[in-house]
Amino acid sequence: MRHFFKYVLVICSCAPLFFQVVSAQMQEIHFKHLSINEGLSYNWVHCFLQDQYGFMWIGTDDGLNRYDGTAFKIYRKDPTNKQSLVSSCITTLFEDSQNRLWVGTYNGLALYDRQKDCFISQPDWPAFGITSIVEDEHHILWIGTTYYIYTIDISGTNILSFHPNLFKPKIGSISSGIVFKI
Repeated sequence: MRHFFKYVLVICSCAPLFFQVVSAQMQEIHFKHLSINEGLSYNWVHCFLQDQYGFMWIGTDDGLNRYDGTAFKIYRKDPTNKQSLVSSCITTLFEDSQNRLWVGTYNGLALYDRQKDCFISQPDWPAFGITSIVEDEHHILWIGTTYYIYTIDISGTNILSFHPNLFKPKIGSISSGIVFKI
């Protein structure tokens, strides 16, 4: 009988803790939906990334959207501004090891300059559909496109391209130019 009361005492003392855990697990999760009604440039989203500063970058068919938790800032191609995006159709986003934001678009690659709030693009960078961007352990960016694979060193100066060898495949060559993901 004595053991019975000990068990009842232990169960009664643990019961409030049990109900707190169950109650915490039953709380509703709330989602905040972001659409054109909240300022997003377009509802069709291709990619998104949260950078080291907490900004959410959202790539759409109609611009790059930077969301700070309350409002959007939208970046688009402006033919009169050389420091705008190369295309308003954003296909992929990547933040490198130096915390720089690379933007892949339907018409090429751009690098976001945080200090000047503008974009840098070089004539020898890929100028067509960017599908994927990653960085390897040697700080080389691997850029997948709709035609080739490129490597660019982190400074953006040394560029190498890997062209498909469609007619005479060789060991070590790529057989198709279309790269979906690296």
